[in-house]
Amino acid sequence: MNYFKITGATTWRNQNEAVSRPATKGHRKLLKRLDQTAAVLLSLAACLAAQPSASAAATGTTTSRNPAQDLDTLKDAGNNNPSGIWSDGTTMWVADSQDDKIYAYNLATKQRDPAKDFDTLKSAGNTNPNALWSNGDTMWVANSNLNGVRDNDKIYAYKMSDQSRDAAKDFILNAENIRPSGLWSDGTTMWVSDTKDRIYAYKMSDQSRDAAKDIDTYSLIGNRYIQAIWSDETTMWAVDFNGRKADGSPQDTGHKIYAFNLLERTRDAAKDFDTLSAAGNRIPRGLWSDGVTMWVTDSEDDKIYAYR
Repeated sequence: MNYFKITGATTWRNQNEAVSRPATKGHRKLLKRLDQTAAVLLSLAACLAAQPSASAAATGTTTSRNPAQDLDTLKDAGNNNPSGIWSDGTTMWVADSQDDKIYAYNLATKQRDPAKDFDTLKSAGNTNPNALWSNGDTMWVANSNLNGVRDNDKIYAYKMSDQSRDAAKDFILNAENIRPSGLWSDGTTMWVSDTKDRIYAYKMSDQSRDAAKDIDTYSLIGNRYIQAIWSDETTMWAVDFNGRKADGSPQDTGHKIYAFNLLERTRDAAKDFDTLSAAGNRIPRGLWSDGVTMWVTDSEDDKIYAYR
């Protein structure tokens, strides 16, 4: 391919020639245009570099809304008090603490998939389901304290294959973990948030306590109202249920998702999601992410909000 190369303000040469020739006025205009084009391209590259990547979105460093991914078909399905959520990337399961059921939705189409519902919770005594987590084979469902009844404060286990009970995998919770509100596991440890003061850790192998891995949310943020949790195995995000501190005073930033370093059990405020109130997501109850989009349920308007 032959083309002309500008070698300076006063000379040019063909790429196949070793000798430079005097540049005409037209060549100098061409050089100026090339310089202007290069400047535009460099500016564009800088703008693109400043945009958050998909991985940044997954870690919570940006908290913009992604309404195209909202699930707003819950009310029509009768799923009027959505709480905990979990997905395998294809189906989104949504617990309903009012009618003691787990509704299933196609995540791509947002439509119901009733064949995958869990509707045997009430007969199992799982009468206030409000948090979900699964490893693909077992679905664990947290049941919160109702009217001081201590014996149903546990995590119920069900088989994913047929939604039947698998009681051998239940977690009997610590006496202080009386209001389980969120679940997440890395396969070794099960973390259980509580609307009291911390995120409790249990061993998956035998369901025993592993207190060394607890996250003390009261000491870190003065918040006892953590509702739901989700992690990418590095950061643990925790939904603030009602935007109030332990003494009942309102949080400065309102409803939000707090971030913690999972391994060090310390705060990682740079990864907080603090735009929930502005989005109208005023009663966040459940949390799940595919690593790109973060979904947050709202029990007030029966909807699942999406953020990126």
